[in-house]
Amino acid sequence: MPRTGCKANLWVLTLEGRNDANPTMTWLGRKLATWQVTTAYPIMMQVAAAQMPEGEQDRIARLVYSYIVRRAFCDMTNKNLNKLFQAISQRFFEDNPSYETLRTFFHRRSGESSRFPSDDEFKRAILTEPAYKLAPGERNKDILWELEMASRSKFSEAVDRPNGLSTEHILPVTWNEDWPFAGGNFVSLWSGEPMAEERNRILHTLGNLTLITGALNISSGNKGFIQKREKYDEHTSLFLNKWFTKRVVWTKADIKERGENFAEKALTIWPGLGFLSQFIEMPTSSPCPHLPQKSSPPIGHPYPFFPMPPPRIGAADLVGLDMRQRPFNRIGVP
Repeated sequence: MPRTGCKANLWVLTLEGRNDANPTMTWLGRKLATWQVTTAYPIMMQVAAAQMPEGEQDRIARLVYSYIVRRAFCDMTNKNLNKLFQAISQRFFEDNPSYETLRTFFHRRSGESSRFPSDDEFKRAILTEPAYKLAPGERNKDILWELEMASRSKFSEAVDRPNGLSTEHILPVTWNEDWPFAGGNFVSLWSGEPMAEERNRILHTLGNLTLITGALNISSGNKGFIQKREKYDEHTSLFLNKWFTKRVVWTKADIKERGENFAEKALTIWPGLGFLSQFIEMPTSSPCPHLPQKSSPPIGHPYPFFPMPPPRIGAADLVGLDMRQRPFNRIGVP
């Protein structure tokens, strides 16, 4: 058991980004930290210990990430995540970790406190729910950057996410006379008029959000769409912002159209419980492949001190291995 404890501590360091022994674990660790769901650490350490092919690890990591993001978008409670990941850990201990074990576990969860949102729910939430508020701060930046990477073609340069990016509302939060309605009519933000209320409902949806630098965000401010578009054209090279190049207005219909485009991409980035394709190539600049490669041979036996077959590690074993002060022992999302 002491040897298992040493390896468990190594995996914690990997998930926390202080060791790159396993790229999948490092990638997911960054995502879990961003979304403050470190309660998932134990199950990922079980995955790392199971010596499964890299592609299988990637599929499990992607499904865990997808579950967290989908539930946030659909405004579902997160208060039971600690118990849920403990239950997954127990299932992994009983049946061995695998993508199919995890997928089956989620299929059987029907309660609102733990079920996996469907594709239709997820797409509807992207079009109607206030993503800016449901996934605040670094979380909506994470979402938008994933969409940026999915918007790039195989001919695009490989880039890492730049520092200093800010989430921008194209239609400003405090829109003014520079943002008239169809026909040139204008009613104020706080008028209570139906057209103003309808506009305010879509203000924080994903279709109205983008990424720009903090300085450009300040410079753009509440300016009208044409002025904003000119600034985007001059100062940003992100694919997210190429969407605006040939547009002359930014209306409710434009926000919905962009949201629908994002929703289709989102089903690949954050897959549901259907078959996770092994034949979609994702951008190579990602710290970990979004999806498994066409062929993912076993990674071998990376930890020679383990007996064969590898030990079956449960949640109770992991908690007892000098990790009581680790962040995953608290409730993940406040």
